[in-house]
Amino acid sequence: MLCPSCGAIQPLDLSVDHFSVFGIPRSFQVDSKLLEQKYKNLQKKLHPDLMSSKSEKEQQFSADQSAHVIRAYYTLLRPLSRARYLLKLEGIIVDKEGTVDDPALLMEIMEIRESLESVSETGELNKLRAENRVRTEDTEKALEAAFLGGDLSKAVSLVQRLAYYNKVDEEIVRKL
Repeated sequence: MLCPSCGAIQPLDLSVDHFSVFGIPRSFQVDSKLLEQKYKNLQKKLHPDLMSSKSEKEQQFSADQSAHVIRAYYTLLRPLSRARYLLKLEGIIVDKEGTVDDPALLMEIMEIRESLESVSETGELNKLRAENRVRTEDTEKALEAAFLGGDLSKAVSLVQRLAYYNKVDEEIVRKL
């Protein structure tokens, strides 16, 4: 992103993966505090507001690099988007609206949504949200194990599961 000798902002290189942008290992497990620190440090160097006295070309490089860092940060920050990105790096695209071949998961989600429809009290909604958080955390742990073990087909299945749990959480938050 920056010239090592003069510090000038370079043109955007889209072949550099998001993990390399921050100089962290390519892994499902990410230290979010370290990621945030590296993000802030990069933005201090790349943010377009700091380039007002530079040439138009350097300002454009800055805007491109800064936008890329923002995209990379938010992709790696969230477990679901991070997992999808890791799979994408392996050549596997998991559609956000992809078909799920797991009848047990579909039944579970249907039951959760039925419970959610019948509840309007804040206390009960918070209870459902806490239960969903446990399912989400368990799925994230299983995803970590799948990636560590190189089981990408299992990771795909778990990404789909996690996507459903995230949608459930969004529905609960809307009702709160």
